[in-house]
Amino acid sequence: MKFLVMNGVNLNLTGKREKGVYGTATLDEINEKIALKQAIECLPEPEREIILLRYFKQLTQSEVGRVLGMTQVTVSRREQKALERLRAALG
Repeated sequence: MKFLVMNGVNLNLTGKREKGVYGTATLDEINEKIALKQAIECLPEPEREIILLRYFKQLTQSEVGRVLGMTQVTVSRREQKALERLRAALG
């Protein structure tokens, strides 16, 4: 399962419901997830596609490369840039 750590909070990026997670989420956790969703939506499309495929569809970098028609190295670089943008947006 993929998680992204922002501001010390682990955010589930798979989009899958986990037992108890939504029933016990604090308002801060819900707001963090909303902010993350909005930040992902603001990414340039190529970076957004990579993040969605890597963290929501749980594909490897090689698999993402095959889906998008790019090398694993390109996927890796764009993923790192996208993660930097997300960290900056979420401060």
